[in-house]
Amino acid sequence: AEVVERIAFQAKHRLATATRNLLKTKDDAVIEVHIQLWEIATGKQASPPLKIEAFPVSEIAFSPDGEWAATADYARGKGARQSMLAVWNVATRQQVLDARNVSVGITKILFSPNGDRVAAVHAEGTPRIWDRVSKKETANVRQGAPILHLAFSPDGRRLATAGVDGVAYVWDAATGK
Repeated sequence: AEVVERIAFQAKHRLATATRNLLKTKDDAVIEVHIQLWEIATGKQASPPLKIEAFPVSEIAFSPDGEWAATADYARGKGARQSMLAVWNVATRQQVLDARNVSVGITKILFSPNGDRVAAVHAEGTPRIWDRVSKKETANVRQGAPILHLAFSPDGRRLATAGVDGVAYVWDAATGK
């Protein structure tokens, strides 16, 4: 059965949802993620869903305005799986950022308040930040312990992280310092 994983309001009286549905294959369990826009007034679909096949460990986040969705997954191919972060335009269903080999599994994703930056936390405690517009990684910091929480400042210029080490840090989102 489909489970609603994330939800966000979007401009133009729309709602964006991300749902997961478990699909079983002979070799692995796979999750199908649907990112969908809905008209709030009518409850009808505003566009066809974006369908993404993912592993059960995937993560999903929406930008504050609901215009962008970020997904974290493992890319499949020859050899080992590689961790990846993708950013999607929810309305057009187009992928606008593809960051592969971004380290070990991504445990959290967060957009900056204006949606221009996206932070991803990796299992070993490394937050990395990408600029959605330039498609470049802008910061890569090492807290030294697995991170439990992260938050952007209201202006998006700083990222705060708190880990299992009981310490909170504040980083410059553009430089990681």
